[in-house]
Amino acid sequence: MVAKKRSASRQPPSNNDDNTDSMETDQDAVDLRETAEPKKGERSARSHAISQRILETVFRFYEGTKEDEKEELDEDGTEDVDVDGVTRETDSTHVISTEDRNIVNREMHGNGLVYLARIYKVHGIVTPKRKIWIILLGNHSAGKSSFINWYIDYPVQKTSVAIETTSFTLITSGNSRETFGGPATLQLFNALKPMADLKGLLPSLATEIVPSRHRNFDMITFIDTPGLVDGGVKYPFQPEIVLTELVKEADLVFTFFDPIGQALCARTMNVVESICQSQGFKIHFYLSKADTIPDESDRQRVLIQIAQSLTHRIQDRQFSLDIPPIYIPSDDNACVPVRNHMPGVLSTIDGTIAQGVQKSLGALLRDCGKVRTAVRGALEVDERARRFNQRDFGRGLFLLMAALGPLVVFLAVGLRRSLDLISKTNGPEALGVGGELLLQMLDFLDGFVAQLTYSNIAYIFGASLFALILWWFFVKKRPVLGVDERREMEGHLRIVEEVLPRRHEALYKEYFEAHVTKG
Repeated sequence: MVAKKRSASRQPPSNNDDNTDSMETDQDAVDLRETAEPKKGERSARSHAISQRILETVFRFYEGTKEDEKEELDEDGTEDVDVDGVTRETDSTHVISTEDRNIVNREMHGNGLVYLARIYKVHGIVTPKRKIWIILLGNHSAGKSSFINWYIDYPVQKTSVAIETTSFTLITSGNSRETFGGPATLQLFNALKPMADLKGLLPSLATEIVPSRHRNFDMITFIDTPGLVDGGVKYPFQPEIVLTELVKEADLVFTFFDPIGQALCARTMNVVESICQSQGFKIHFYLSKADTIPDESDRQRVLIQIAQSLTHRIQDRQFSLDIPPIYIPSDDNACVPVRNHMPGVLSTIDGTIAQGVQKSLGALLRDCGKVRTAVRGALEVDERARRFNQRDFGRGLFLLMAALGPLVVFLAVGLRRSLDLISKTNGPEALGVGGELLLQMLDFLDGFVAQLTYSNIAYIFGASLFALILWWFFVKKRPVLGVDERREMEGHLRIVEEVLPRRHEALYKEYFEAHVTKG
């Protein structure tokens, strides 16, 4: 602006008005830019906060809450943290909305979809990750640790020419600086538990908790892998096997080739070849430390050599082979005539975060459908059992009467003859009015039985025994749900059929409003 004023002072007086208008226009443009940038930052911060809250909400819908977590979820305490010059509202407990807290704590009683899948024997329900996983792969001293330190703006990983990273280190955001060993890492990341039996992995596994929310680090878990070298270097684990298993859980794989090592390390290329066969869509290649080769022709030769090595190893690839040069920006390389593609790396990370939100919401609706099918099936089985029991009651009653009827008749005839004997011995007055009336009622049965032959009696008792056997072996009451059990199951059905799908639609709408500009 000072330069503009000096320029205006050198103009002839006749053009002073025009220059003044131009200065005012330029000033207005500057003011517009100054006012527009915070709004853009605010939108970005709001989008970030909503994405993070959606991921946390979906996680709670899956995992539910423990007793000690319910109190945390019931608190709305938040704090403002300055991130990249933009104030973001965040908290230590990932506070979700009041409505979602009530759904988890009250309607779901602290249980999640994983619990429902377990009791209804639904397989394939896996809790979506709250953060995307990015694996950094490359040769020794390829710049993996330096990239992590730069991205999170925190010197968490050691960087030097010597081999520093000799273990698999997970770097994630937290409220305080902590370091966890292998067993604690397995407890923190459930996805790693199936890898616990891999030889030598547990002692070589660590987690670094870093109190940084720089860029989008609070939605990312970086996995810094050991720098691979050939020769006689031995690892306590099998790097190819461990890396292949880790990639299955990762969302992105960044492979760094430095100008010195290039794509010449056989171990690195073996891992890259294995990844590209099944998880090639996750991998991205970069020429790291590109500022160390400022000469364009030298850089092109290095890129061609790396591309040739990759093409030789990855012949049947389903992705484009792009190797953009990147380097950590600093004052020392500010004038290096090399285009730094680091903004493209950041865009890839941001895009994967957005895909992670969409995948989580899609998994929520899909898994609700799986559990809904299972709950409906259980309710239908109970309903069929109730109808069967109602129909079977009539059949069972008929068979039981057929089985016990002859016995009752003969017992009644025996009773009649006993009463008749008492009447003849002691006189009719010994029976009384009731006894005489009963004696008269049983005369018919006595007359009927008196006409039966022994073979008729045998047939009757044989049929009675057969009816008893049928009743005993074939008339069985099927188990049904109790009133409380059925009411609980109907509540589960309402959750996966109405409550969670409704919240899925609302969260998607909120996500679109934060990320998509209305036309």
